[in-house]
Amino acid sequence: MLRIPQIQDIAKVTSKLQNSKSMLPILLIEAAVIGGRSYQGYKRGGKDELRERVFEESITAAVWLGGIKGLNKLGDHFGKKYLKLDKLNYDVGKDALRNPSLHMPDATKVFKFSKIAASVLLTTSFMGFILPKIKQNMTKKVKEKELANYIKVLGRAPTMEEYVKNARSGGGTLNFKGSAPAWLTTVSHNLENHNIWRLVSTDAGIITGRVKSSRNKYEAREYAFRDIASMYFYMGSLSHTLLALNKASKTAKINPLAALETQKHIIKQMGEGKFSVKELGEKLLQGKPSAETVENIMKKSKIVELDTLKGIFDAETFKKAFKMSRMQPMINGKRVLSSVQIKDVLSNNWLSDPNYLNRMTIAATDGLSVTNAKFVSKKEVEAIRQSADNFAQNLLDFARKKGVGQIDAEFVENFARRNILKSAGFTAAGLVVACFGLGYLVPKLQQFITYKTTGEHAFPGTHAYNKDKHENT
Repeated sequence: MLRIPQIQDIAKVTSKLQNSKSMLPILLIEAAVIGGRSYQGYKRGGKDELRERVFEESITAAVWLGGIKGLNKLGDHFGKKYLKLDKLNYDVGKDALRNPSLHMPDATKVFKFSKIAASVLLTTSFMGFILPKIKQNMTKKVKEKELANYIKVLGRAPTMEEYVKNARSGGGTLNFKGSAPAWLTTVSHNLENHNIWRLVSTDAGIITGRVKSSRNKYEAREYAFRDIASMYFYMGSLSHTLLALNKASKTAKINPLAALETQKHIIKQMGEGKFSVKELGEKLLQGKPSAETVENIMKKSKIVELDTLKGIFDAETFKKAFKMSRMQPMINGKRVLSSVQIKDVLSNNWLSDPNYLNRMTIAATDGLSVTNAKFVSKKEVEAIRQSADNFAQNLLDFARKKGVGQIDAEFVENFARRNILKSAGFTAAGLVVACFGLGYLVPKLQQFITYKTTGEHAFPGTHAYNKDKHENT
């Protein structure tokens, strides 16, 4: 019997789809890219363009989804076995609050950068220079076989008139052309962990390779336009769609799993009680220290060591600070806190509870925030923390709008469910926009450019154009 997805299941999937480090959204988008570009290619260039699109897009997707990671793992195996390097599974990203690579040898840091750079170079070379030639040779062999069969049927070589007619229908011949400083650790971390960085790092070389490997200027123009235009739909359209829909619907942006943790925490604090909007607002968002108080403790530093707070905080407050400091691994054997965490330590509202904040952050980062070997930026953690306040404010605004006199646990649960379902819907809409752009809009526009330039709606990889219609203008 088919199980109906629960809100927890929806939250997990939506969280994965919104995660820039996850391969799930890329997998879904690539499926649309392969289908859309292949279909558009078949409509214009028949079997020749269909064959090339399916081959190229499928291999590219396979390399993108598994090739780079596979090369990284192979590099790690080499470094560990033959160079005797350790801590290769540690991230090299760092900021004031987290530094997993603090005790990593410089040789390991340099090796990680070199390994990643080599994987990018190999990927770029294969997809930009080698894959196009394999694809072109595949088509060339098919066309040579078709020509041989054509001659065999006619019993003679085709006339020029027959050849031109055949070329215009997609059977023409191919026209081949010859063809360990701080920044190092930051770049290494992003290339190893973020899809967008990997895409940008490889695309520049791939675009160059594809353009140089093109069979004629029309195909080169199509590749340049297609790959450059596609970058937006890979990198920005999903987040921009989410932002626009959240803003239009006045929905708080919060990780779905973080929203579930926040809902559970608020309901636990409420117990069986009911609260007016004003009362619940005070419980959730009030009781914060002044900015001056926090600044006096931080003393213009990005972090403060826990031990220095012993003479400043009373026993109960210091206990809360200790729990808050466990939201991140120790640095140099010392527990530290940020200014945002100090603010929560000195707050007395429900959302400043360190146990809840730790659970919420762990849920939103898939456990990476407390993993010694992994890096989650201070900026990302603080954005997650801010999203909890945004969720609470959105809850209060929604209650006011609905004219709710008393807010109970059921109202909070229904609101959280509503927020998660909207987040799932907005994410789906963002994926649709990306798939539409990559699988339909960009292919249509690239074909339109060739048509406007040549006056012919034909596949430039095999078609023999008469001339560029704007050549002499």
